[in-house]
Amino acid sequence: MPCYLLLVLLSVSFLSGVPSAAQADSYTFTTINFPGSPDTRAFKINNEGQLVGWYNSGGFQHGFLYEADNFTTLDVPFANAYYTDIAGINNTGQMVGAYGTGGSTHGFLYGKNSFKKFDVPFPGVTATVPLGINEFSQVDIATLDSPPVSVLSLIVKDCDTASQSLKSTPRVYAGLRTT
Repeated sequence: MPCYLLLVLLSVSFLSGVPSAAQADSYTFTTINFPGSPDTRAFKINNEGQLVGWYNSGGFQHGFLYEADNFTTLDVPFANAYYTDIAGINNTGQMVGAYGTGGSTHGFLYGKNSFKKFDVPFPGVTATVPLGINEFSQVDIATLDSPPVSVLSLIVKDCDTASQSLKSTPRVYAGLRTT
């Protein structure tokens, strides 16, 4: 069999296995609006279909969990907190986010029906903003300090040891030391 005929046959068999546009995956887009809120922001969804974010209502920003077509409001219970922003959720349902008190921004971890607050304990840090959490309870955090923004990772074992893990486990990520 001539070489070019073999190439043509291989090309035809390859192309017949490539899906056409009609066979491509289809997706459905769903609008997520907290009832009565003029502003709803969704940030992360896990493999269980749980979605987290925040919404405005009555001039305040509230965190939410959306699952099975139901919203659950999750606001931090800490004194003087005036907003809650849930930014991440992992497949075990642990959530991370930020909340504000009197001009400061702090981080929190929510799991096992409990909130645990934490701050990055570096000199000059004025804001701790968790961005996400993975299956190993590793949290990505942005901090506001000098220089203006740093991003670091840390390991949080559970809600009871969040602050201790931040302070007692030195790690280096992209040149940042987390102790």
